[in-house]
Amino acid sequence: MASQKTITDSNFVVKQFVNLVNDGTGAITVDASGFNDHQSGSSKLHIKRIKWSLNNAVTIAFVGTGSTTGITLAGNTSGHLNGPRIPNSATVSGATAGDITITPATTGSYGFVYLELEKESFGSGT
Repeated sequence: MASQKTITDSNFVVKQFVNLVNDGTGAITVDASGFNDHQSGSSKLHIKRIKWSLNNAVTIAFVGTGSTTGITLAGNTSGHLNGPRIPNSATVSGATAGDITITPATTGSYGFVYLELEKESFGSGT
């Protein structure tokens, strides 16, 4: 079962750690509405940096009125991405606006995904 930890939630950046322990193929949601200054219907999170170590592939997607794939991380890999920024191209509206999902490709997924997320249209002048 996945667990999450918010390491930083500042005016402009969120740092989120997601740990996968024998996870299935259900989506794990990074809930944007739980972060400081979230504005329903307009806030977005863009991927600034990623670090990972995974036994199975995962897809990271942006949620809005639908879902838009941001990146798929290969299984049996460890790595990092320090740019370029992966922009959130999902149309934001409704309760799930700005959320990000991490979906394992197969059951029995282990590892972690660390995300540095850039806030857009949150309060505090972002």
